[in-house]
Amino acid sequence: MQRKRQEESLRYMHRLQATGYLLRETAHDIMGCLAGIKAEVEVLISLGKQSAEGKEYLMSIEDYEQRGAGLIYRLAKFSQKPKEKFLPVNAHTVIEDALELTQPLIKYSNMSVKKMFGQNIPAVIADKDQLQEVFVAIILNSLDSVSIKPNGGALTIKTNYLNKENTVEIIFSDTGIGIKQGDLKRIGEPFFSTKEPGCGAGLGLATAYSIIASHKGKIDVKSAPGEGATFIILIPVAESVKDCIETVARNK
Repeated sequence: MQRKRQEESLRYMHRLQATGYLLRETAHDIMGCLAGIKAEVEVLISLGKQSAEGKEYLMSIEDYEQRGAGLIYRLAKFSQKPKEKFLPVNAHTVIEDALELTQPLIKYSNMSVKKMFGQNIPAVIADKDQLQEVFVAIILNSLDSVSIKPNGGALTIKTNYLNKENTVEIIFSDTGIGIKQGDLKRIGEPFFSTKEPGCGAGLGLATAYSIIASHKGKIDVKSAPGEGATFIILIPVAESVKDCIETVARNK
């Protein structure tokens, strides 16, 4: 059974890689199509022959084009193999980017999102793209968990600065179906998934654990069946530029 799940997960991973490749290779063509739509709309608006209502519709099309182009750009960038770049990063900015990337899925789900950002949160030395990958994985995990419940639920994202530990704490807490105690011990294992076969490779959270470990941080998970799940991420704040250089060297 375990071997079968691993084989399914590997096939799923290959499909994801192929999807990423296709997205990268076709993004330019899609952007070209959207640019053509934008140009035609601008010409129609400049002619000024439409009614006020017609102009409003054209401007709506132009707005959708801009949003679509932005989404394609972010997806193409997200699917690229990242080059490690450890720099001072604002955790709030990365969270917002992750939410924007997953917004098309959240928008049509029954999960609401609440942000409770702390004040004066210091920057952490991190790879922004890798950190975004962690946040996206956790958001999608919450989305799956909440969507199973008939009435949906909520995801709350909190940030705090733990002065004593000189650490930034990022908490993702959802009201989904929760995780069994026996499964909690295996969260973060490659190819382990509580989802039905074919619905996930069990790689998202495993990758998240690995990334946070490379940032000298840690992830703690608290959950119980029917009570949702809380992912607590701790990332140390670098005290100097020297810390940044040492972090980069260690992860080469």
